Amino acid sequence: MDAFRSIGHSLGDIVASGPMGAPPPAQGGGGKFTFRPAEIEAIVKDWLELAAGYETSQRDSRSMINTGAPGNEIASQTHASTARISGQAYFDSLVEKAEYCYTQAQKFQDALSDYKGVDRSSVRRITTAGDSAPSTSGEI
Repeated sequence: MDAFRSIGHSLGDIVASGPMGAPPPAQGGGGKFTFRPAEIEAIVKDWLELAAGYETSQRDSRSMINTGAPGNEIASQTHASTARISGQAYFDSLVEKAEYCYTQAQKFQDALSDYKGVDRSSVRRITTAGDSAPSTSGEI
């Protein structure tokens, strides 16, 4: 404790002027949020657009997985092999990211369906069919 006071005096009592330690946690109401259905629909759409972007990147990155060596020497073969491994890791990360986006979109879509009192539907089916959730006024 004396070390802190010494440091505080050295810094013009800046350190010693307040309590030593972290402040108590703020009192809260449990983290409640209010959304209108249209806002949730927009969130679902944003997650789906992000997933679609990752899927586009997956298609664009396939050539990285199939990279060939420019020559027959060992250095070319090694570089091509390393590039393919790196490309596969990148592709796999894009798959995981797209899947995460679909999972988040599905969670919001399920909450919206539950609120509206309608059967849940897959966001992937909504995406491929081009459907959109009907608008509803009010708040959740």
